[in-house]
Amino acid sequence: MKHTLFLRFWWLLKLLVFLLSCWFIWFHLVTEIKTLGNYREPSKAIAELLAHPLFYLVLLLALFNWSLEALKWKFLLRKIENVSFLDALRAFFNGITLSFFTPNRVGEFAGRILYLSAGNRVRGALLTVLGSSAQLLITIQAGLLAFWFFLPRLLDLDLFSERVLRAALLLFFILCTWSWFRFPKLASWLDRFRIKSAWKEKMHVWDQCSFSDLLSVWLLSAGRYTVFTAQQVLLFMILEPHVSPSETAALSALSFFLITVIPSIALGELGIRGSVNLALFGLAGLTSSTILLVTFGLWSINIALPAVLGAVSVLFLKLKTRTS
Repeated sequence: MKHTLFLRFWWLLKLLVFLLSCWFIWFHLVTEIKTLGNYREPSKAIAELLAHPLFYLVLLLALFNWSLEALKWKFLLRKIENVSFLDALRAFFNGITLSFFTPNRVGEFAGRILYLSAGNRVRGALLTVLGSSAQLLITIQAGLLAFWFFLPRLLDLDLFSERVLRAALLLFFILCTWSWFRFPKLASWLDRFRIKSAWKEKMHVWDQCSFSDLLSVWLLSAGRYTVFTAQQVLLFMILEPHVSPSETAALSALSFFLITVIPSIALGELGIRGSVNLALFGLAGLTSSTILLVTFGLWSINIALPAVLGAVSVLFLKLKTRTS
């Protein structure tokens, strides 16, 4: 009887998540298309993208981007459980769906750990944090380098102040990199405090990650970052071919960095992305309509589309109750 009630509740919960996700995504898409209409005819703009061969390369890169993230998660989870590539990909989609409603996508790990056995979910969440932090690290590293490059154009400083700021940026770059590669030592450091917690004990799963493991995760994160940047550069090339790809790539790094450090939820993230990108890409002489269309296109392909796939995937999700 209890099992039957649980199954009914589980199906109702999955259906609710599916319907809410579809409604939120549709509402946000319609809202942003209306906003885009203030600058450019949406139907003509979207048709312009669809008619260009490079747009299909952008879509292909999205598949590569998702696959890299699935491989990274599968690679990390091998420490505790063997996860198939397909399940890792579905977990990624589910995570994007749940992150749609949480600040800075913190709910993403919750959508993933549902694919793990009950006894491995806490350690799985901790390993997912490690993978997400690697993506954050590469975003910060690239953003700091871009800020270094664009410093004279962004701030009007005297020579001494500029040198001090450059030194601070370099120091922060080194500190972030060193700190992340010391991540597994955090569990041992916490052992010094006499705190009894199941989470504290399970944090030692980080100890199983060697330097080569961390380097592999960082390289996979760098690969995803490169693909994401290439998508944005290609979209700009489609709409305004005269703009330098190297300049748009550098501005993209600065854009991703600023968007990352600004608190947001995916539902309202496009408005933040649009505002940041209008300020930054205007430095390259790009028109507001082009900037917003590229922002909308990148968000639709990399956030909205996998969120829809994740919402559909939720309907077929079977909750694991046994410990692996």
